[in-house]
Amino acid sequence: MLTPPPGRPVHGWRYLALVTFMTAVAAPLALTWRNLPSSTEADVFKNLAADAALPEAVWRFGEWPLWNPYLGGGIPWAGYVYNPGLSPQSLFVLAAGEVGGLKLWTVALLALGVAGTFGVLRDWFGARVPAAIFGAALFGVSPWL
Repeated sequence: MLTPPPGRPVHGWRYLALVTFMTAVAAPLALTWRNLPSSTEADVFKNLAADAALPEAVWRFGEWPLWNPYLGGGIPWAGYVYNPGLSPQSLFVLAAGEVGGLKLWTVALLALGVAGTFGVLRDWFGARVPAAIFGAALFGVSPWL
C-alpha cells in the first residue's frame, strides 16, 4: 500500500475537489444521457453494438455472453479484443445500458485520471498543491483525451 512520506498530509479533500470538478466538466454527458453519439463513424456504432449484447444476454437470458450476434453474423468473444464482458466497464454497462454505461465509464476514467495526475504531480514530482491542482485540472479539460 502506498502511503505518503512522513510529514506529508493525505490529500483526501483535494482529490474530492478534483473529482467534483471533473464531474462538473463532464456534465454535458449527463444532459444527453440516452442520446447516441452524433458521429457518422462506423466504429462508434460497432462498439455500441458490442456493448448492447452484454446487458441483453445477462438480463434477458441470464447468462454471460460468449459471442456477439450483432456483428458479422456472430463473433465469438473468446479472442475478440473489444470484449466488454472482461473489463470493469461491464459493470457500468449492466447498470446503465450501453449508451449510459459508456458515458459513466468515461466520467469515471476522467475522474481517476484527474486524481492520479494530482497524486503524481504532488507526491512524485514534489509540486506544490496549487500547481498540482492546476496540472490535474489541465489534464481533465484537455481536448486530446
